[in-house]
Amino acid sequence: MSQGIRFTAEATVKRININREWYCESCRQYSKAAVKRGGSYICLGHEPQTGPFFRYKFKAYIADASGTTSLTFFTLAADKITRHSCNELVEKYKPANPKKIPAEILAIEETSEVALAGTAHPMTDKQQLEEDKENLPSEQVTKGRMDMRKGANLLHNVLLKLLKLQQSQRETCEDNDCSSDWSLYKHIDIPKVSALNEAVTGSVKSVFKAWEQRLSSSEGSLESNEGDPELIVFIPFTSDVKIKSISIVGGADGTSPSKMRAFINREGIDFSDAQSMQAVQEWDLAENLQGVLEYQTRYSKFQGVGNLTLHFPDNFGGDTSSIQYIGLKGEATQLKRDAVVNIVYELMPNPSDHKAKSETGGGMSHVE
Repeated sequence: MSQGIRFTAEATVKRININREWYCESCRQYSKAAVKRGGSYICLGHEPQTGPFFRYKFKAYIADASGTTSLTFFTLAADKITRHSCNELVEKYKPANPKKIPAEILAIEETSEVALAGTAHPMTDKQQLEEDKENLPSEQVTKGRMDMRKGANLLHNVLLKLLKLQQSQRETCEDNDCSSDWSLYKHIDIPKVSALNEAVTGSVKSVFKAWEQRLSSSEGSLESNEGDPELIVFIPFTSDVKIKSISIVGGADGTSPSKMRAFINREGIDFSDAQSMQAVQEWDLAENLQGVLEYQTRYSKFQGVGNLTLHFPDNFGGDTSSIQYIGLKGEATQLKRDAVVNIVYELMPNPSDHKAKSETGGGMSHVE
């Protein structure tokens, strides 16, 4: 196995996701879920139990100088950082609402730090990465700071993207400005770009710009309506394209999108459609305030793309979602997307609509 690059990172708990449940009912012996049936709780492989054991499973957003990511806190690590057991809080707030976050959990926002460790490899071999993930450290607590497998996996994936991008830039951009190479910006039919749930109609057009202008906010940004972070962006092209990668620069303070789903060559997708349809590809996003991350597509699936729909279902905990830049890389084909022409075919000719020259010359006569 490759040695890779060993890394550690310290981050602050910035925000608790109040839209997720903070505990679950589980088996007393294992972390598997316990299901209530009649007057007892059933766990696969065990005898019925008189009551469940409550375990933490709240989601939080953590951040350091490089950005923000999310992780889920489970028992026992959550016991340490909250200084309360899950069973204790469930009993205190009995009957406890799993969607109402207790003050003891909210109190860790901006006051608690987590330490994460892992190994990153500048390669994309799937089998190797899976093997390395299995060797990341298990849940461990040291001096009030946590070394958690979940967080390490997330930072592991983010670091992989950074390493891959840096390696690519060193190989191709040392002597040339290649920031515009493969850009599809000029092939986007910007007047026809649209968005659903945008706070300002038409603001979505401002997020499509040259790569060099990706951090410029002079033209505004795309914002969702207050209290509803979900967005859908429809992107038509002037010719068929092949898409290699997508870059998203979001807003600060938890307003960056945390997930992206893509649909191709499907017009008129609304939120109901997006939630029920199978996406061509999905990505978990990192907060990318400097625009240094790109998300690779399954290239074979993104051929002959006439239009692209991006669905952003959630963000990093903000009341609204904000997108400053959407960049697409790939190549365009010569096939142009022409407007549809309406042609009327006449099944039964109407003689009065057709005139022909008279056989005697001069003038016009009706066709009989």
